[in-house]
Amino acid sequence: MLDVHFYPQGDGIYSGRTDEDTNARRLRSTRGLWDPHYRDESWIDTEIQLIPRLRQWVRRAYPGTRIGLTEWNWGAERTMNGGLAVAEVLGVLGREQIDMACYWTAPPVRSPAFLAYKLYRNADGQGHGFGDQAVPVIGNASDEVSCYAAYDLLARTPTIMLINRSVTRAHQVQLTMIREGEAHTVNQYRLSADNPLSIVRLADIPLEGRPLSVTLPSTSITLLRGE
Repeated sequence: MLDVHFYPQGDGIYSGRTDEDTNARRLRSTRGLWDPHYRDESWIDTEIQLIPRLRQWVRRAYPGTRIGLTEWNWGAERTMNGGLAVAEVLGVLGREQIDMACYWTAPPVRSPAFLAYKLYRNADGQGHGFGDQAVPVIGNASDEVSCYAAYDLLARTPTIMLINRSVTRAHQVQLTMIREGEAHTVNQYRLSADNPLSIVRLADIPLEGRPLSVTLPSTSITLLRGE
């Protein structure tokens, strides 16, 4: 296992500052995990693309070695901005198929960062959250919206995580649930700036053979689960 630790660099991000500029950089800096076009905005001042870089090292030096990110934390855990960062990083780690990852140390109970984790692992309090098999996403939503998809192998249902990073704008998105023939309705769970200390179960959406239309409030994380 190639085991690394990674924290965002730059003044105030990991230490938890929450001014407007730091909040924006906190969310942008998650792109350092994967995006070859993102130039880190700290003293690093170059493209990090951490996960692709590690995979390149493995291919060159020791093919077959697994990759672990055994310390990560983006700070501001008691704020929705910190919760959004947690949701982004978890989505990226799943999409990029990291073999092992560990948060450092643990988000405060019932904080937005804690609840973002809960959306992925136990949104309904009964063990149902995001799926365990990442699947690809194709879309043309606003750059302020992130979308991650997975398939829950045990429940045999598709799941989608939507993150609206805008602090001022709601976004409406249209979705076609992957393998929607195996689901009849879509359950909705949301964490947002309007209610940052609890996950809200929203009304179910019937699947009727057409794209779903979902409105994402500003500064929000929404989990959709087929049922």
